[in-house]
Amino acid sequence: MKTETQVKEYKFKGNPTILVPRVGNLVYDERGQEILAIHNERFRGISHIEDKHNYKEG
Repeated sequence: MKTETQVKEYKFKGNPTILVPRVGNLVYDERGQEILAIHNERFRGISHIEDKHNYKEG
C-alpha cells in the first residue's frame, strides 16, 4: 500500500519554510475499512483510541 501525504507550507519570520502534514477525514469505503482495521489492531484494548463505532458506507 502506498501512502501519500499532502503538505501545506507555513512561513515564520526568521525561520525557513516548515512542511506540515494536513490531516483530513477518513472516508469509510473499502480502503477506509482497511485503515480502520489496522488502527484498531495497533490500539486494541486502549478504550480512548480504539474505534468500535459502526460506520455507514461512504
